[in-house]
Amino acid sequence: EYLASGSEDSTVRIWDLDDLQCKATFAGVHKDKVQVVKWNSVNDKILMSAGYDSKVNILDVRDKDSQIKIKIPKTSKDIESGFWHPTLEHNFALSTESGIVYGYDTRKPDAAVFTVQAHEDACTRVAFSPHIPNMMATSSIDGSVKIWDIMANGGTDPQSIGSREMNQGEIF
Repeated sequence: EYLASGSEDSTVRIWDLDDLQCKATFAGVHKDKVQVVKWNSVNDKILMSAGYDSKVNILDVRDKDSQIKIKIPKTSKDIESGFWHPTLEHNFALSTESGIVYGYDTRKPDAAVFTVQAHEDACTRVAFSPHIPNMMATSSIDGSVKIWDIMANGGTDPQSIGSREMNQGEIF
């Protein structure tokens, strides 16, 4: 019944779909365009936002003052996508324009759980499998899709378990 949106004006808004009204505005959580807004897969009161300012905010929408702030290295360029793990409430991954994917645990926000150079070009999408808990997929503007085992080496160094170049319009 609620929709979250991110905007070029650096705000995150929560919309009520029943009455088509903006119910909350989070201003000042980003200093540049908001590229990612994702509801938590396990806890529907938690929202991730990520922007071109290299900042990630984990917001509890019930309390505007309840935030976890994460800053990724500027060398990663812009954040392209983010995805919550489908069964682990505190875990998510971010993909970046530099091809790096970061995995985070919101209980330990000071450092990434894992960092992997997933692609040489921009990594446009990262997603976890809802059926295979340790599987993550990434895609890139280089035309490839890669499948990763995120628990390889104790979960600190994901290993590619497959990759495929895709032709435009091809279904995997």
